[in-house]
Amino acid sequence: LKGAFLLRMLRWTLGDRAFFDGLRDYLNDTSLQYSFAHVSDLQAHLEASGNTNLNYFFNQWYYGQGYPSFNVTWQQNINNYAFITIRQTTSDPSVTFFKVPLALTFKNGTQSKTFIVNDSANNQSAVLDIGFTADTVLIDPDKQLISKNNHSAKLQPASTILNDIKIMPNPFRGRLSVIINNPGRQQWLFQVYSTEGKKLFSQNFHTPGADASLNISLPLNLPAGIYFLKIDAGDIHIVKKMIKAQPY
Repeated sequence: LKGAFLLRMLRWTLGDRAFFDGLRDYLNDTSLQYSFAHVSDLQAHLEASGNTNLNYFFNQWYYGQGYPSFNVTWQQNINNYAFITIRQTTSDPSVTFFKVPLALTFKNGTQSKTFIVNDSANNQSAVLDIGFTADTVLIDPDKQLISKNNHSAKLQPASTILNDIKIMPNPFRGRLSVIINNPGRQQWLFQVYSTEGKKLFSQNFHTPGADASLNISLPLNLPAGIYFLKIDAGDIHIVKKMIKAQPY
C-alpha cells in the first residue's frame, strides 16, 4: 500500500507530464529490460524528466520512516491577504522534516481557493492573496500526501487593542514608527515579511510598563513595494499591510 502511495506522491511532486514521461523512459530503458532494476534507476529517470533532484524525496519517504503532521495557523487582514505559518512534527525520528508541496484550501460557505505551498522548513510562513474572507482552511484536501493528525486554526486579532496600534507613516520611505498605547507588561515580537512570505526583519521589544506607550522606530532598508508587519504578544496576533514608497 505504501509503495502505491509513494508513486502517487511522486506524481504530485513532479506533476503529471514529468511523472509519466519518466515512467515511460524507465520502462523503455533497454539497459534495464530483461535485467535487474533498482529504485535508483527509477529515481534517475524521474529526475531527468523533471529536471530536478529527488534525493530528499526518497530519503524521507522510501529509506526513512513515519509521516508528518501539519499544524497550520493563519489570520486574514481586511484586504483578504492571509498570513499563514506551517509547523510540522514527524512520527519517527528517522526523518526530522518532510519537504513537500502542501495544498491548502481556503473556503467559506460559497467560495474556495486552493494554494500549493512548498513546505521546505519548519515554522515556514507565507502570505497568500485569498480574494475573499475565508473561515476554514483544509490541509491536503485531496489526500496527496501520507500524513495524519493535521490541524488548522484561525488566529483572531485582539480587537480591543487594534485601535491602540498605529503604524506611521504608511506609505513610508525610511524608518517606520509603530506606536502601541497601553501595551501591557509583556514582550512584543515584530516581524516584516515580503508578499512571498520571506522574513525580512525580526526583533523583540519589552514594554517598560503596563501603561507606558511603546514607541518603536524600525530601520527598514527595503526596496519600494508591499510588505506585511506581523505583531505578536501573548494572545495578540496582528498583521498590518505596509507600503514602501519610491524615494524622492
